[in-house]
Amino acid sequence: MKLPEFSDIKLGSQDRYETMVLLPENWTVTKQSHKADSKVKVGTTIVLTCTKAS
Repeated sequence: MKLPEFSDIKLGSQDRYETMVLLPENWTVTKQSHKADSKVKVGTTIVLTCTKAS
């Protein structure tokens, strides 16, 4: 059985001077819009708040 994939994932910055997430591999997720282990329907927008890795 193939698990559903989420395609509507938005990345946002919590940093004051780095306001756009351009290379996600250089960022660390600090918050998410849905609680861990919560169930969301496929098609739901998921927002990940990030901070720039040093």
